[in-house]
Amino acid sequence: MTSTMGLLTRERQTPPHSEAALLRPYIPSDKRTLLRLLHMLDIRYPCGLSWLDRRLDDVRDGRARCTVAISAGVIVAAMIETPKGQGHVKLSTVWVDPLFRRRGIGTRLFETAIRRWCREAVESAWFTVGLRYCDDLVRVVRPFGFELVGLAAYRYWEDDCELVLSWSPERSYAE
Repeated sequence: MTSTMGLLTRERQTPPHSEAALLRPYIPSDKRTLLRLLHMLDIRYPCGLSWLDRRLDDVRDGRARCTVAISAGVIVAAMIETPKGQGHVKLSTVWVDPLFRRRGIGTRLFETAIRRWCREAVESAWFTVGLRYCDDLVRVVRPFGFELVGLAAYRYWEDDCELVLSWSPERSYAE
């Protein structure tokens, strides 16, 4: 079995259509931009923007972590991680602007997070994604060892289910 850390430290080939994106931690002045970028949360989840506003306050106060991706001087993606006890993390939000998808930005967000989780001895990470929105995200995370571990039926809406995907450092993943 190949170690997760060994696979993550290898150089990955960036797709030829990839634009360089700078990843950096969230700063409070990003809040308005993220609320605008993630406006679809109100459509996908009840009170989604109110939740995001509170979660970004948690990031500001050190109770959560947010990494943003910047391309052409603007925020084009974000990943919000919420600690859930010692050694466990929930990915609360992962979003790449549709105009910037399939350029390696989501992959870089996950690579960065997983490297940090390995350094910090995170035992597990998980997230949920609506069945109707899962195709692109599952394609990005499966190579990192995320596995489907459950289905939350009708969690937010009567006509949708949430897939539950989980990661642990013991799982190998395909290159």
